Amino acid sequence: MESVDKSPAGDAIESNVRNLFEHAPALICVLRGREGRCEIFNPPLAKWWGYRDVMQRTMREAWPELEGRHIFEIVEKVYDTGQTHYLNEFRAEVIKENITSHFFFNFVFTPFFPSPGRIDGVMIFGHDVTDIVSARKKTEESRLELIQMADAMPQLVWITNANGAITYINKRIWEFAAAKSFVPGSVALQDLVYGEDKPLVDTAWKRAISTGESYAQEHRMPMKDGAVKWHLSRAYPYRDAGGNVLKWFGTTTDIDDQKQIASQLEKRVKERTQELTEANADLERSNQELEQFAYVVSHDLQEPLRKIRSFGEVLKNNHGASLGTAGEDIVRRMQTASERMRQLIDDLLAYAKISRNAHSRQVVDPAAIITDVLTDLETTMLEKNARVEVGRLYPVSGDAVKLRQLFQNLISNAIKFSKHDTAPRITITAELVTGANSGFRLAPELNQKQFQCITVADNGIGFSSDDADKIFQLFHRLHGHKEYAGSGVGLSIVQKVMEIHHGYVMAEGKPGSGAVFRLLFPCNEAEL
Repeated sequence: MESVDKSPAGDAIESNVRNLFEHAPALICVLRGREGRCEIFNPPLAKWWGYRDVMQRTMREAWPELEGRHIFEIVEKVYDTGQTHYLNEFRAEVIKENITSHFFFNFVFTPFFPSPGRIDGVMIFGHDVTDIVSARKKTEESRLELIQMADAMPQLVWITNANGAITYINKRIWEFAAAKSFVPGSVALQDLVYGEDKPLVDTAWKRAISTGESYAQEHRMPMKDGAVKWHLSRAYPYRDAGGNVLKWFGTTTDIDDQKQIASQLEKRVKERTQELTEANADLERSNQELEQFAYVVSHDLQEPLRKIRSFGEVLKNNHGASLGTAGEDIVRRMQTASERMRQLIDDLLAYAKISRNAHSRQVVDPAAIITDVLTDLETTMLEKNARVEVGRLYPVSGDAVKLRQLFQNLISNAIKFSKHDTAPRITITAELVTGANSGFRLAPELNQKQFQCITVADNGIGFSSDDADKIFQLFHRLHGHKEYAGSGVGLSIVQKVMEIHHGYVMAEGKPGSGAVFRLLFPCNEAEL
């Protein structure tokens, strides 16, 4: 380096400059003249290019491997023009201990002016940017991998800026009619949507952008082949450390097949519902006609049955002596059969009246109804030495008359079907339960609903678990007339009354171990 000032101060300055060059972290080289004779070659540069003897050699002599890499031409141009030149990410091949490595440098070539207006050489400053270039290349490779992955996905994948303008979209865009007018950065999501659905999508998308909440919307999209298909678009915000939305990542999925299936299923459900409604109406009409028939028949049979019983009494009282033993037995059997027929007609009328009569609704105390029933059954209870224990019962919303029929049939049956050598013991208790823990098989929507479960248990002859459902069938009997009287209608009335009260009934039993009837009434919490 040429020194103008030969004084001690000038020598100190020159020494400081040389010291700065030698210890600077940058790669520094000073080339003299147009041929680029090396005058300063600092240690960092020597480290990278190997410790070779380059001082006072021309650049072509010092670094022949750079021939054809435009470095020499750049030095000559800077020397000739006096203009600084920048060379970024220059790829250099460095050989150390017979190992070839590649590095990237940013170089600045600037003219060297030892005195004003006179160019004496070129100074070169270099910075190792290998890590930066490698990181950028890895980022670019990752970006390309993500793009390839996005292009391979069956969905439309897209990215928008914070305002909702699409900045990236995968190749699936070419399947849509809007692809011909798509320009990244100038198209919004709603521009790709079917015309009639645009207002809906526009409102939902703008709401998501304004609130920063995730977006999801079903809509139709016109396809390139002219079809219009249903799609589901979803988008999630990407935020900076401060929570500000920087961009949106979204997908649009073809759900047209699911929509078509759902539409067909909905149509079939409607058709099936209509069929069931009509079938239920037919069934209801048939039941009403059957109940009407039962009522009329039962009512009309009363008169001829009274005549049969009256004539039987006349025969027995006025002509008993002439009938003889065989005749009297025939009359007795006729009277017994007519009595069973009368009981059957009365029970059938009672069953028919349950549905025919209007259903009143009021808050009823089951305990009070049971007390009235026990009063009516007092004589029978005394004959059987029966005892009934009633626990705490909760109010029920229902028809007092019909509930009286229910409890009278249950208590009467418990007394009637008692063991011959054991006095009847009947307990009536209640507990509040939910549908889920009631023990009944109820619809899922009733699991959290509250019910009152009233249990009527006895110590009678019981029944087989196989008959638990059959005993509620009309006219179904488990025992013959000689063993236990009855028409087989009583428990059918119990079930009918529970249906009217939107409740449920369940029977449990075991031969010789008694029977348990559980009545599940819906609760009105205000009545408890």
